[in-house]
Amino acid sequence: MLGTSLRSRGIGDTRLREREIETLAGVLAEHGETSRAELARLAGARRWGPGRFGEALRAAVAEGRVRRRPHGRFAAAG
Repeated sequence: MLGTSLRSRGIGDTRLREREIETLAGVLAEHGETSRAELARLAGARRWGPGRFGEALRAAVAEGRVRRRPHGRFAAAG
């Protein structure tokens, strides 16, 4: 179809992504600065599906909800 792509997202995907970002920010707010692997474990990201954790984490950083820290660690923003 004209104007479509395999990467386009529907409203349901947008809501799901927002929940994933909220989960990441909440885990970091509760547990403090942590490694990427520990963040994934605490958030239960294994159940999210392939690639979803990385995409949500990148989006959370881009939106300013999560901050990158030295040595591959992440922290809640603000």
